[in-house]
This record gives sequence, structure tokens and C-alpha cells, in this order.
Amino acid sequence: YITATDTGPRAVHSRITMNGIAAAAVEGNWIIRGEAAYLDGLKYSSAPGETFQRTDALIGWDYAGFANTSISVELADRHVNNYEKRLQAEGVREDTPQLAARYQGDFLYDRLHLTALGLIQGNGDGGFSRYQAQYDLSDALSVMGGVVFYHSGDALPFSGIDGNDRIITE
Repeated sequence: YITATDTGPRAVHSRITMNGIAAAAVEGNWIIRGEAAYLDGLKYSSAPGETFQRTDALIGWDYAGFANTSISVELADRHVNNYEKRLQAEGVREDTPQLAARYQGDFLYDRLHLTALGLIQGNGDGGFSRYQAQYDLSDALSVMGGVVFYHSGDALPFSGIDGNDRIITE
């Protein structure tokens, strides 16, 4: 958060406390996961001198029933417990839902690895999509290429991010 000092504005990182729990259950080709976290001590520039609490919750599914393929889906929500409307000035919302999905497949005797990942945040808050392929030339050498598409939204960190798409190589 930003605070005012005698020498001008200064960025400060507040000390927070986080407690969490995670659990997973396996049933055949499925893994069902759940996580929850409670964060205390969050501070925002638009509410100087006050601290806030947030509860994060996630549920996810992984499926590996296809040969050399895995599919994952995660649904999460970040909920500011003692939310005040003035936090909207910083793009903070009372609830910030997220949906993430990932596909990963291995082909050509485990030499070609394809990955697709997408994340959507909130209701029109933006997200990104990443697609990549990696080919193992040998045990010690591989080539990778892909693209990342950014989807602009109404809130941080995705506001105004359109036009920053990337081509990646390694």
C-alpha cells in the first residue's frame, strides 16, 4: 500500500498472518482438492491506518484417465471479510472469483509436451491464455515455443493489459 511520509509517498509492505488448510482425495483417475486460507493484517492505500482480513477458498479437480494426458480445473474465490466500499478505488472487490483450467499431454514417446493454460478472473475482470509446445531433442536438450494472450478486464492486475500478448521461446 502507499502511505504519506514527510518526504512524499512511500510504498510499504504490511506484515500479514496467514493460516490455511488443504486436503485432497483420490478416486480412480480423479484427484479432488480443496484449500482454504485466512489472511489477517492486509492494508490498503484507500483505508489508511486500518487492517483487513480476507478468506480465500479453492476447489479443484484433476483427471488423468486418458493416456499421457492430464486435465485440471480450479475454482477459487478471494473474499475480503470486513469490506468497505472505498477499497474499490484500488480495484479491490469484496469477492474476486477465479477459474483456471490446464491441459497437458505428452506425445511421440514422451518427447513432445503440449500445455494449454487459461485463467479468468472475476466477472469481466480479465485473464490470460498460454499455449506451449516443448520437444525433447535429447535427454539434455529441448526446444520450447508458445504464445501468451492477455485478456483485459475491469480490475487489477488485468486492467489495460490488452496488446501485451507474447511469443515465448526457450
